[in-house]
Amino acid sequence: MFYRDTNNSPFYDPSEAVIAKHNLTPISEEEFNQIVTVINTPTVEQLAESARAKRNQLIAETDYLMMPDYPVPVEVRASVETYRQSLRDITEQAGFPDLIDWPVKPEDV
Repeated sequence: MFYRDTNNSPFYDPSEAVIAKHNLTPISEEEFNQIVTVINTPTVEQLAESARAKRNQLIAETDYLMMPDYPVPVEVRASVETYRQSLRDITEQAGFPDLIDWPVKPEDV
């Protein structure tokens, strides 16, 4: 029921025609699950890209507060600046990109 092709792509319960066409080799369910796990596990680069995208979105959500003519109290602006800098610094965290301690958005924003 479990097969793989020469590129190690998994196949589950293929028809005889598919087996012949792709030159499939029978494998155990355990081998099949290992291949699928590898395929579904993001790379470090993908994790980093995803984290940066989230970081950029969170920063963008506070852009309006940094506009020079936006009416915001000085202490709120300072807390937003700290928050935004903490977001920029996530790439410097020891666990990046696997473990990220995301900063908390200031309550008054």
